[in-house]
Amino acid sequence: MYSDQIVSTFVEAARCHGGTISPRTSPSVSAELEGRLSFRLPHFCRKLIDSYEFLPFAIGSVEFFGAFGSRDDPDDIECRLFRDPIFVSVLVPVRLFHFARPDTGSYDPVCVDLSTPGSIDGPVVTLDPRSNPVSFDGVRRKARGSFVTTIYGKCERRITIST
Repeated sequence: MYSDQIVSTFVEAARCHGGTISPRTSPSVSAELEGRLSFRLPHFCRKLIDSYEFLPFAIGSVEFFGAFGSRDDPDDIECRLFRDPIFVSVLVPVRLFHFARPDTGSYDPVCVDLSTPGSIDGPVVTLDPRSNPVSFDGVRRKARGSFVTTIYGKCERRITIST
């Protein structure tokens, strides 16, 4: 699936679930995020957060962080990714991109696993920091397939994408 199709699917799913999403009016953020993360985001993530602004919203049991250009707002991805230094020290080295949390409000990070270089759409995993908050050893568990399957088909209207 192409990055443009993934972004279009995300935009449609966000709107379907009452999310507020619009073309970005503030400066793009992916280059700064990638510098702080020390790895490149998948092309679709860069394109999404550089092209659109959106408030947090839920699809199914996943609450996506917003991307609305507020570095000091804990609901914005620019702040949320780096808010907990323990998460940063554990997630970043193993290339887990923390983009959401469970819609229950739980602190458990929902991440895209980018440990396979060049991956355009890694598996989505949920981590349970209560098991081992320092290393997460043995607590990574697949949550919902890939990023695309997390958003695809969760809309009341049919989202059509070609692969």
